[in-house]
Amino acid sequence: TTVEQLIVRHNRRELLNAPVMRAIIDWKWTVFASAIYQRRVAQYLAMVGGLLGAVVGDVGSPMSCVSMAVCGGCWVGFVLQAAREVSSVGLARYLRSSRVVAEWRVRNLLNCLDAVHLSLVPLVPLVKLAVATGHLDASAQSAVAPIASLLQITLSLRALQYVALYRSLGPLLVTIVEMFSDIFSFVGFYVFILLGFANGFLVLFSTAGAATAAAAPVAAAASSFASVAASASGGGASAPVPYGTIVEEELLWLLGDIDFAFFDPLSTSPALHTTAIAFFWAYTSLSVFIMLNLLIAIFNSTYERVEVESEAEWLWLRLEAMLDFEASAGAPGIEMYYSELRERNQRRAIRETMVE
Repeated sequence: TTVEQLIVRHNRRELLNAPVMRAIIDWKWTVFASAIYQRRVAQYLAMVGGLLGAVVGDVGSPMSCVSMAVCGGCWVGFVLQAAREVSSVGLARYLRSSRVVAEWRVRNLLNCLDAVHLSLVPLVPLVKLAVATGHLDASAQSAVAPIASLLQITLSLRALQYVALYRSLGPLLVTIVEMFSDIFSFVGFYVFILLGFANGFLVLFSTAGAATAAAAPVAAAASSFASVAASASGGGASAPVPYGTIVEEELLWLLGDIDFAFFDPLSTSPALHTTAIAFFWAYTSLSVFIMLNLLIAIFNSTYERVEVESEAEWLWLRLEAMLDFEASAGAPGIEMYYSELRERNQRRAIRETMVE
């Protein structure tokens, strides 16, 4: 276990600002990590571009053939790289390594994306080729089209790790990740407000629907908890308003899409209509003026915190990438790095002996 692995294992980012750790990281990056990084970025971008060309190009066209060849070659390269990493240490040890069991939440997500990409990248071109040759029905291509679209998005997100190794963009990626974490915490709190007011509106619409049904002999029966009744303007049969529609309207209000015609089914009862309007203003005031401003304040706090630690965050991303590169069996430059390290240690030992 190296000192870098211990720092990652115990999440001690502050130690990376020590001069000796900065020197080690810079040295590793210069000796072998930079070259590995450039090759992997080129290979990854070629695979993404090849997949896009294979999906949008006509089967048999020069662009499609070249794209499939490039995408397939790069994909095979990544598969062989993963196979070498597993075979060099064994499957059980590999599954327990920091490459798989990462301390950083984003690295765990990226590992999952890698597994999904290695499984699905060859699927889309192969299905398109099978449809063109008549081995599969044409509906199969439409079935995998959503997967192909999603792959383009996830492949672009996966490329963020490569971009994050630059000093100006690494802390920004960490900030975005932390903001997403804040959003999940905020949503967990906000959902109680959202559903609370939705239940309140549901009671009002259900009451109006029940009153309409009792007043009109031909009206429909009162709706269940999952839907509310809204009477027609002519006093005829009541039309159900689903519970999900109420939640959807509440979310649209946050975006400024407000339609007061939503409350028309309550117009037969001034008391219910007035109560619904009061609920509307209470909900929008609480959501827009308090909750959204609170979320903005949380974002500002997160940005300021990461900005203070930006240097350590960037070094952390680069260190994790270099540990990933070192885990690759037979990666060029690593043996030269450790050979040079041994030579320097021997020269220092000789100088100390001469001084004594």
